[in-house]
Amino acid sequence: MTDLQITLQAADAHARKVGHRYLLADEQRALDRGAKLLHTALDTGGNLHGRTAAYDEARRLI
Repeated sequence: MTDLQITLQAADAHARKVGHRYLLADEQRALDRGAKLLHTALDTGGNLHGRTAAYDEARRLI
């Protein structure tokens, strides 16, 4: 398991525990977008350039 996968699982578990209702609407959207981007980054079926770009954008958002 990669560091990215471990981090994503930990963040997901924490978010499911505490939720993100307390965040502002813009923050909730950024978090949702970041999660989608991280899933794209982990998709081994995608090309490396797209996966790297998704990861970089997710890091910027989150």
